[in-house]
Amino acid sequence: MRANHLHRFPEWQERLRRAVASVKGTLIEETLDRPHVNALYHLADAYVSLHRSEGFGLTIAEAMRVGKPVIATDYSGPRDFLNQSNGYPVRYRLVELEQDYGPYQAGNVWAEPEVAHAALLTRQVLGNAAERSAKGQRAALDIERLYGSQAIARRIASRLSRL
Repeated sequence: MRANHLHRFPEWQERLRRAVASVKGTLIEETLDRPHVNALYHLADAYVSLHRSEGFGLTIAEAMRVGKPVIATDYSGPRDFLNQSNGYPVRYRLVELEQDYGPYQAGNVWAEPEVAHAALLTRQVLGNAAERSAKGQRAALDIERLYGSQAIARRIASRLSRL
């Protein structure tokens, strides 16, 4: 498991360290350079992002592009490209923040992923090699079709022709 900025939340950092250790996992807390991030994508069985709010979802798209099955909250930016045919969207409920969390202010709304649904999807991914492979291949094709160099070149050309 990889997590950034845990030092800002020492109580959660310790809980996560204990939880990962309890399943004989590895927790990577340091910032990694691009070659190491790419290596992790290739070594991983799946990519999981139980986010509450996400911009574009770059790391989700990167994992999909290399054909990894992705399990991610079905909310915000990744909904533009992650769906049931190419990944494993996780159900969620919207919750209003009762206090400030960093840049998120009390009264804002974010998604609370259904952890039990994510666990079910994880078992599905790990238990069905053919399905996970097919979805991973579909994910790679979809990301290339939507965001590959040809797709972006067409968008730029279209925009320039309108200017």
